[in-house]
Amino acid sequence: MILTKRPSGLLDPFALMNGFMSTPEAFFGGFTESGRGPRIHVDDRDEQIEISVDIPGLAPEHVKVEVRDDRLSVSAHRTPQTPQTPEGYQVRRRERLAPSFERSWRLGAEIDREGIEAQFADGVLTLQLPKRAPSRRSIPVAVRSGKEEKS
Repeated sequence: MILTKRPSGLLDPFALMNGFMSTPEAFFGGFTESGRGPRIHVDDRDEQIEISVDIPGLAPEHVKVEVRDDRLSVSAHRTPQTPQTPEGYQVRRRERLAPSFERSWRLGAEIDREGIEAQFADGVLTLQLPKRAPSRRSIPVAVRSGKEEKS
């Protein structure tokens, strides 16, 4: 957080708002810029695209990965569990919520949908999207003259 001073020497309260509006992810921690869902990392390699999704606190049975038409979707749902509070104790703050989310991506024509794989370890879901071999066929195109004979 940076507060700037106006030429008059007074602090500019709107500088903080401008910073908030330009970088909301700094205020929302682990959420994406849209404020929904976990953060992802995408690596585009020669042979595949790899997507890593951070979803700590979930087990593999809570995660669903699905390819439908030209979209890859990842969703997760876990029912909230309210821990028992022993008598004489008081909960001061509870920030560990049951995460539910859904993210989806459009698959390009170069992705081999049948070869998509997913692994889940240490709170990170890793998706491997293999690319199809590029088509190298040659198609001859007939070239006609731009002048046509009139009859």
